[in-house]
Amino acid sequence: MNKPNSKTQQLWSKYQAEIFITIIGLLLFVPYTQSLPLIEGQELNLAEKSREMWLTKEWWIPQIGFKKIWGDLPLFSWLITICTQLLGDNPLFFRLPNAISGVFTLIMIYRMGKSLHGIRMGWLWLGSYLTSFLPHFFFRFINPIPLHHLLFFSALYYFYIGIHKKSDKNLLLCGFLTALNLLLAGSEALIIPIVVMVVIYTINRKMPPFKATQFTLILMGFCAPILIYCVFFLMQHSIEDLALSVFPNMSLMDRYHSYHGPIPSTHLWLIIAACFPMSLLAIAYFISNINEQRNKLFKKFMAITLWVILILFAFLPSKNWFYFNALALFPLSYFSGLYLNQIFLQKRTFPVWLYSSISLMAIIFGVGLYILPKLAEISGVLPLEDYPLIRQMFETLKFNGEQDGIIGLLYTAGILYGLYLMERKKITFAVEIIFFSIVLSIQFSLYRYLPVVEEAYQGPALRFIKAHKAEDCYILASGTNNASPLFYGQQQKSGPKSQSADWLLFGNIDKDLYIYIRKEQHFRVRGVRNLRLIYEENGFYFYHRPAVHQDPEKEKATSSPKP
Repeated sequence: MNKPNSKTQQLWSKYQAEIFITIIGLLLFVPYTQSLPLIEGQELNLAEKSREMWLTKEWWIPQIGFKKIWGDLPLFSWLITICTQLLGDNPLFFRLPNAISGVFTLIMIYRMGKSLHGIRMGWLWLGSYLTSFLPHFFFRFINPIPLHHLLFFSALYYFYIGIHKKSDKNLLLCGFLTALNLLLAGSEALIIPIVVMVVIYTINRKMPPFKATQFTLILMGFCAPILIYCVFFLMQHSIEDLALSVFPNMSLMDRYHSYHGPIPSTHLWLIIAACFPMSLLAIAYFISNINEQRNKLFKKFMAITLWVILILFAFLPSKNWFYFNALALFPLSYFSGLYLNQIFLQKRTFPVWLYSSISLMAIIFGVGLYILPKLAEISGVLPLEDYPLIRQMFETLKFNGEQDGIIGLLYTAGILYGLYLMERKKITFAVEIIFFSIVLSIQFSLYRYLPVVEEAYQGPALRFIKAHKAEDCYILASGTNNASPLFYGQQQKSGPKSQSADWLLFGNIDKDLYIYIRKEQHFRVRGVRNLRLIYEENGFYFYHRPAVHQDPEKEKATSSPKP
């Protein structure tokens, strides 16, 4: 009778940390995402690809507006489609793959830290990772970047374990995860690991030799999912379609993208700010020159990876700062955890420069959060002449009240109090207070501010689309590749003419057309016949163009725009 209980107790004692982390991850990344509409841009594009994938049963070539997007890989769209078809079309379920990626990322970080440096390092690495606002942001919205980074660093870890401990299973897993990452993210899934490996074997003579059998194992793990993907793709499409789907992902290696960009130091402050406070703790680790013998090779792996990220950040401007800051989170939080672990072991406090730097940035960020509800009042004095969309959005922000700014005060007070405790050598309590106050402040900020920003950014447009959703009409977002009319209007596949913006604007349309356009781009609809301005709201213009009935023979002559 006691055997089931004993097995349950054994499982609980073995995986209680992972269960606790899973609960924490779900609490951090899932709440209130169901009530926040999907955001215009990449999030809506991915959701629309998933919707059209299910409607058309085209599983291999993603589509937007029922037009095939060559060079776009379908793996992430599969994950979204599975979640939404099993659970429903609530925004929460469209975002669920990212929340699950977040939970697995937290578990992976803890287990890596525990296996390499002990249980305390696992928790310190995990806590350092969560002190940046980036994980709380990108695990909450539809984006393949978090899963891409999880696969990349997991493959790097399994490569290290496979080489260091001569584990064939881990080498196979390294190749398998790299292949999945290639199918998810394209060429960068190969470029960064290859550069890291070349640098490591070039500068580190103590690196265990890379044998042909080990390379074969990685290659076997890599080729298996690639071959399976190609075989199933070719069962539905031609080899030309396969080439069109795969080769555009190699554009990252193009000369233009690879050699046009600022020097690495230009972006250093962005990484320090976006990854605060772990970035400063990681710098303190390098400056302190801590001589820790345990797993020195893995530390070299992470250090080289960090430098590769910084250099690629400068020379690959086709990738935005968000991508590389998020990629730097893993090595920076690792070195931050190592530094805090040494603080615990040596029972010492932070140096003066680190106290000052953390205090100064905590005050700056706290003041920023405090004045955020007042942005609508001060937007006129901000230097935003070259960014009309941001200025317009700031002018239309409608916060619930200035009391929301208290979040900034709590953020700063929590960090400063933690530093005070650190000075008094109450290290455990100090670290807990700093971690808890930062995470709590970030969560409250997202809860209070995200709906306000979303409303200012796209609220009027979504209401306009939903108001005409039930009508037999066309809806167009002019001047943008916005998927909002497709997704929120639940548009079905139609003829090729209706997919042409020129025909909708200048042709003899057979149904009424409703257009919305941002204020700074309203010049794009000049010269459109029979166009009537319905109303203006929060920087959007909303137009109506009635149907034009004409003989088909005459339509060709009048369907193109006037010069």
